Amino acid sequence: MDEKTKYEWLKKVLLFNIFVAILLWGLPLWLAPKTFLTALGITVPGDLFYMRIFGVTELALAYLYYLAYQNLSMNRDIIRFAVIVNAATLLTLVGYQLAYGIKDQAVWFSAVIMLFLAAAYYMLTPSTGT
Repeated sequence: MDEKTKYEWLKKVLLFNIFVAILLWGLPLWLAPKTFLTALGITVPGDLFYMRIFGVTELALAYLYYLAYQNLSMNRDIIRFAVIVNAATLLTLVGYQLAYGIKDQAVWFSAVIMLFLAAAYYMLTPSTGT
């Protein structure tokens, strides 16, 4: 795949990730009431602190992905970071599943998205800084 085509696909992946980070993970986990999250089938812990922090973190990641979108070659380290964060989160989910079991379908839906994102970012990472 030539560099121009790679950049076009990378921009699409970044837009998808920004959308997912804000609408699927960020805003709901940061601001949604417990009843709304439960209605979505998400297991809600008694203390929402870490869930809320995760939501804010996803919003911050969406901003990083926006910066990468603005200049792909200059911000390729953000793309490399995206490979690591998605792969590490996916491995954590799989490890947790093997150790304790996860019954949330929303978690597995997110895991599939993370697998796609990690693979896409890995294959589409810009090769040069010019």
